[in-house]
Amino acid sequence: GKKYLPKDVIYRKKQPFTFPIHHIMAETKSVREYVFDTAFSQDSIVRDYFDVEQIQQFRTSEMDEKASSLLWALLVLREWHDANVKPTQE
Repeated sequence: GKKYLPKDVIYRKKQPFTFPIHHIMAETKSVREYVFDTAFSQDSIVRDYFDVEQIQQFRTSEMDEKASSLLWALLVLREWHDANVKPTQE
């Protein structure tokens, strides 16, 4: 490795692998639409805890990293909830 790579690459601190969600959501309209439509669907738990109308403003605004991280977290919350919380029996 030392023969082929610069020292700063070989000896740098370890870095986490980060999923490029911001780039994907900012550049791919279909992914952004999927996230909004799924996270904020009528049966989503997200509606019980968050101001959906305020967050929906991100749909038409320019997506920054903070917004894309928030939206991804809400999607994951919804998916986790649907997979792990049993529906109440009525």
